[in-house]
Amino acid sequence: MIKFVYIKVGLLLCVCALFLAYVINKVYFNTHSKEETNQSKNKKEGPQGNTNIEGELEDTEEDLKIETKDVTFIYSEKGKICAKIHADITIQSSNKDVLYPKGVFVEFYNDNEVIKGTLEAGYVRYISKDNIYKIENWAKIINTKNNNILESPNLIWDVDTKRVKTDSAVTITTQDVKLVGKGLDAEEDLSEYTIFDIRGKIKIKKKSKEEQNERNTIFNKSIVA
Repeated sequence: MIKFVYIKVGLLLCVCALFLAYVINKVYFNTHSKEETNQSKNKKEGPQGNTNIEGELEDTEEDLKIETKDVTFIYSEKGKICAKIHADITIQSSNKDVLYPKGVFVEFYNDNEVIKGTLEAGYVRYISKDNIYKIENWAKIINTKNNNILESPNLIWDVDTKRVKTDSAVTITTQDVKLVGKGLDAEEDLSEYTIFDIRGKIKIKKKSKEEQNERNTIFNKSIVA
């Protein structure tokens, strides 16, 4: 009887051992299989993985910035030059906006392709969708016919309308008077202008003919240079 019990217990232990081995093997196999599946999936995804996508975007964003040195842009209408923009450095984005970190020098032309005015600016952003130039830091426009001068810390030049405007302080110097005010709307060459809030008017002592000729000579040399 005792021997029979021992045999029965032994068989039960063997069954339990086999069942335990089966469970352990099953768990290990499932875990290992999942790891291999995940690894295989990650390998197949490659560039679609989040890390790789971010890397590609970063590289793409760097490529979107194009820096060029010593550039001249020309605007024309009906085959005639309207304006020339000279810049030491330009940085162009993918949306065609352009940054001029060292400013620009612009020449405005009349219908006979003769320079009618110039614009100097210290820091400029070109907004492509509006076709405007936003000038920051400082701006100076000179009319080459009468030598009138506009100075302002900020200015917007609209290429389509050929006008400039600002809400900032402005100074216009003519041969007879210096006007100080705030806010302006004008032709790009100052052939016509409106100051919205004139805050000062200073008469300028007329120069002698020799002094005026000397001034014109210096101005013309600066244009040629």
